[in-house]
Amino acid sequence: MGRRKIAIAKIENERTRQATFTKRKRGLLKKAMEIAILCDCGVALTLFDKNGHMVQFSSSDMETITRLMHMASAGPVSRRRVERLSLGDYERLFPEPAVTSGKEGGQEMGREIYKAQ
Repeated sequence: MGRRKIAIAKIENERTRQATFTKRKRGLLKKAMEIAILCDCGVALTLFDKNGHMVQFSSSDMETITRLMHMASAGPVSRRRVERLSLGDYERLFPEPAVTSGKEGGQEMGREIYKAQ
């Protein structure tokens, strides 16, 4: 059986939420490591669980990356390129694809048909 699309909303069941957090944390760390290696770029990732436990990954020394972050934020506006995102940007960055029942103008992805946007 293939993967299915899930709604992005808070998971109410505590055990399911914790299992999802653990799996997605591992996947996010893997992606952070991959982009750091493939693109030879600096990556810093900090996660906090609901109990306040912190998990950090950095492709180089965390202090160096933190210093670069502060320098980028403090520099002149014309010379910096800082992109700050929040949860409110999710829908803008990842719009829901339109689901259709036929194959007209769409691409087949698993069992569902999505219109190309």
